[in-house]
Amino acid sequence: MTIVLALADAQRHLTDLIEHVAAGEQIIMVKAGQPVARLVPVRRRPRTLQAGFDDPTSAQAQWAGAA
Repeated sequence: MTIVLALADAQRHLTDLIEHVAAGEQIIMVKAGQPVARLVPVRRRPRTLQAGFDDPTSAQAQWAGAA
């Protein structure tokens, strides 16, 4: 769902709007009837491990080379 409201109202209700955004909604703020900003949830990307991260021999080889 999208919520559209005046910028002045958004300033007064920012904490509540953040709760709506955290729940997946987007907020469009308008000034003088024109859209000026949009609040949307942050897309969280899945974490990826570096190649060899879960390979214990990889870390051992790296530290052995540093000695």
